[in-house]
Order: sequence, then C-alpha cells, then structure tokens
Amino acid sequence: MPRKSRLLPYVQANKGRRLSYVRRIPHELQQFLGGQQVIRRSLGVTATDCSDPAAISAWSAVKAEVEALPAEAEAKKVGVLQRKPKVTPLSLRDTAAIGAEPWRQLLSAGDMSSSMPTMENMLAEVVLMALQAASQLGESGDIEQAEQVKAAITQRLLAETLNKLQIQPDPKAMEQIQKRLLGYIPMLGADLQKRGAGDFSAGDIESKPPPFPKVKVTWDQVLDQYLISVVGITEVDGIGVGKDRIKTYRRYIKEFQTIIGKHFPDEVDMEDARQYANHLAKTQLKTPSQSKRIRAIRHLYRIAISYGLVNRNPLGTIQVPVPKGVVQQTYRSFTKDEL
Repeated sequence: MPRKSRLLPYVQANKGRRLSYVRRIPHELQQFLGGQQVIRRSLGVTATDCSDPAAISAWSAVKAEVEALPAEAEAKKVGVLQRKPKVTPLSLRDTAAIGAEPWRQLLSAGDMSSSMPTMENMLAEVVLMALQAASQLGESGDIEQAEQVKAAITQRLLAETLNKLQIQPDPKAMEQIQKRLLGYIPMLGADLQKRGAGDFSAGDIESKPPPFPKVKVTWDQVLDQYLISVVGITEVDGIGVGKDRIKTYRRYIKEFQTIIGKHFPDEVDMEDARQYANHLAKTQLKTPSQSKRIRAIRHLYRIAISYGLVNRNPLGTIQVPVPKGVVQQTYRSFTKDEL
C-alpha cells in the first residue's frame, strides 16, 4: 500500500519511492469530472524525501494544478443547483388560496380603478390566447394543444402571485391551482355583477376561498442563517464549521420532515416534536444518536428564533429518555494512582 506523507498532504510514495500527488474526488463531484474518482499526478522529481526543497516546490506546483479541478467541479455543481428550481409542497388549502388570488386582485383593481390598466392588459392577453386556442381547436380538434394553452393561461395569470410567494409548485399542486383558478370564474362573475349593481360589500371571491398564504420560511433559509452565525464553512472560508456538519444537518432535517410530514419550520408544533421523539425512541438508534438529532434540530430553531425567522422552538423541552439501568458515559479526571 502506498505510503502517505504527513509533511505534504495528498502525497504518496510508491514501491519505488517515487512521489505522487493523489487526490480522491468526492462522490458528488465525480459527475462533473467525467466520472473520475481519483486524480493522480507525479511530482516529477527524483527526490524521495518530502522535506527536500525540490519535492516541496514540485508539490506546490502540482497541488495548484490538481486542486483547481475539484474547485471547478464544485462551481459547476453550485451552478446546476442554482438553476434547478426548488419545488414547493402545497396543501389543498394553499392551492385554493393561490387559485383565487388573481381574481381577488382583479376585483380589488376594479374597486380602486388606479391599477386597472395593468389588469386589463393581462386579461386582454389571456383572452387573445383563449380565442386563438378555440380557433385552433375548432380547426384541428387537438385536445392536447388546448390543454397546453390552458396551462399557459394559468401560468400567465399566476406568474405574479407565485413570484410574490417565491415558490415553484410541483405538477400535482399546479394542477390543483389551475382547477381552483378556473372553478372560481363563476364566483368572480357573480361578484362583478354585484359591483355593477352598486353593491360593494365583500364578495364570495373575497370571503369563501382561504386567505392568501404567507411567505414560508424554509429550512434552507434557516441553514443559511446558521452559516452566517458560525461565520462560514472551514473548507471554503478557513473558519466556521466543516462541510460534514452541514451534510449531517441536512440529513437530520430531511428525516425530521419525513417523520412529521411537514416541510416548513414554522408549521411544526409541540405535538410534531413529540411525534418525532417518539419515533426515534422506537428505532434501533442508540440514545446518543437520538440525542444528536434532537439537539441539532433544536439548535437550528434557536438560530431561527434569534434572527426572527420563527417565533417558537417546538423542541425546546424535548429530551431523549435514558433507559433504566443504562449508565451514560461521562468524563472524569485521572486519580493519582492511575497517573
């Protein structure tokens, strides 16, 4: 087995004592380096002693070349993640509220008059799309094309609303939103007739659908705030916490979401926290592993509270019970006899 150098990181000596720079590529970066798992570069020197100035100089040059490759792969990975839309899970209540919002805005714009031109332009565009779709449907009978136009109309009407919430619904949620959006048209028509008759009391479109949902705080936002609180990531910024801790926190959060069935930190209540702790207690996880998970989630909630992202810590009083008869490992000083 090649011998590793303690003096020069990533340097190994083969059987002939030739020195090489050997860098293993993290699994998540391999796809950005053509599937390459290991980068190996000879230092190109005859020196076999890592303290030799020639070896140190060669190591420095090769290190700069090799380390540029994982850094480039990391940048590509970040770019892909940034381009990938984050799908937001929505309840049926949320989809109904979002579907009603364009019509509520239309009704409000009509009452205020000042913002009518913007709404009129949008509606004119939607009507034109609908007329073109009806014409094409009559000529070709292409139902699929009609459905595509309906989806485009829905997207046009909802673009501002979705942007306001900063969300990207999944296909199933988008289908529900479209169903509610189109289903509320008769209700809107009745309210417009009331307005035309001089009745400006709250209409059905304003009172019957659920209220517009608030912008949700996400776990990504909580983690971002955590990173700010610890100054950064050690491997990137030189100070802060390691990447492994961030990965562990993300894994704990995903487990937490799956177990309690809720996706946003401000939706979690005491009952959910109890459900989470009870679930952990029924698993094969040892008590310290259960405690690590609860402490991690509790700590993230403390960070979120301190920065005003959430109002309460549902895991504040949750503790992992220690089974009777189990002695927890603690640290103690050596006795004189032991020394």
